[in-house]
Formats: sequence, structure tokens, C-alpha cells
Amino acid sequence: MLRTVAANGRSKNNFKWPKRGKVVAPDWDPIAECGGGLHGALWGVGDGSLFDWSKDALWQVVRIDGDMVDLRGKIKIEKGYVVFTGSRQEATQKIRKLGAQGKPVIGNVESAGDNETVSGGDWSTISGGDNSTVSGGWRSIVSGGERSTLSGGGDSIVSGGDGSMLFGGDRSTVSGGSDSIVSGRDGSMLFGGKGSKVSGGESSILILQYYDDRSRSVTAYVGENGIEPNIFYRLNEKHEFEEVE
Repeated sequence: MLRTVAANGRSKNNFKWPKRGKVVAPDWDPIAECGGGLHGALWGVGDGSLFDWSKDALWQVVRIDGDMVDLRGKIKIEKGYVVFTGSRQEATQKIRKLGAQGKPVIGNVESAGDNETVSGGDWSTISGGDNSTVSGGWRSIVSGGERSTLSGGGDSIVSGGDGSMLFGGDRSTVSGGSDSIVSGRDGSMLFGGKGSKVSGGESSILILQYYDDRSRSVTAYVGENGIEPNIFYRLNEKHEFEEVE
């Protein structure tokens, strides 16, 4: 499992974690409730808001040796063995090598080449080449080349090249090159290049580009001037927003 501790090696309940070696929960209780065990994310997959995102936080990979209880978004175990303590990037690489490759690991920092599929969990930084499929969780940074398919969770930054298909969760910033399909949920900022289609949830901002003697942008606000949520729009010949049928 993947987990974090403060720079002094202590968790929120002041339990001291070793940098390496055996660790046992002194208050083990198998009931399916928080507390009474050692907590983390199984294979690094779970709720990233439960992690310590301080710059000096330590990231740990722990082998599970005893009983485990699923708490939805995290697990707790009776005992284990700390196999690694270090930086976020080193820890996420370590757990992927141990068997989490291809899983949406929290905090994952990974890049892929053309025609590859790569994913990350919350707070990930994920990139792919042309024709790639790239996804990230909450507050992720996701990018891809031309003709890529990209998605991010809430508060994410998602960008792709020409001909890409992009999706962002609430309050995301999503941008695509020419001839892209760009969408986001409520409160998002959505950019599309020439020939693109954009759709946003409530209170989103839609920006589409066109070219004459230079690159120009037209902005629309969901909820104003007939622009409705979750409807795709493009620019017509007059460079006005029109609904895509």
C-alpha cells in the first residue's frame, strides 16, 4: 500500500513510522471503521485528499503482512513491512514496479510515448504522446499530443494537441488544439482551437479560436445569452457560437 507521513515520520495520530522495517498497529481493531490500524491506499489507489501533500512529506510503500480491512478510498492493516520511504515520485515508481503499473496511483508522475495508455490517481502529473489515452484524478495535470483522448477529475488541468478529445471535472481548465472535442463540468474553463467543439457545465466559460489575419478568440458564458450547460457549441461562419446538432 502507499501512504504518507510528516517529515518527522509521524502520522496524524502521532504514531511513529519506521523508514524501513516491520510495523504493527498497537490498537488493531478489525471493525470496518477508521482508526484501530495502519492506514494507506491499496496499490496506491484511493482518496488522495487523505494524503499529506506538504513539500516535505515522506511517501512510503508498505508490504501488507497481516489482516486488511477495506474502508472505501483507503484500507487499514494489522501489520506490514515498510519497503521504501522517500519522495513522491520515487514512491509511486516503486509501487508501480511492485505491481501497480497501469493503475491510477495517487500522486503518480508518469509519461508515455505515442499510442500508449497511461493513468494516474489524485494529484497526478501524467503525459502521453500522439494517439495516447491519458487520464488523471482530482487536481491532476494531464497532457497529450495530437489525436489523444484525455480526462481529468475535479480541479484538473487537461491539455491536448490537434484532433484530441478532452474531458475535465468540476472547476477544471481544459484546452485542445484545432478540431478537438472539449468538455468540462461545472465551473470549468474550456478552450478549443479552430474547428473545435466545446461544452461546459453550469457557470463554465467557453473560448473558441478562429483565424483571419491572426488568431482570434470568442468567449461565451454558460447561463448567458442562450448558452446552455452540457451542450456542445462551435463557431459558425460569422464567428458566433452555435449549437452542434
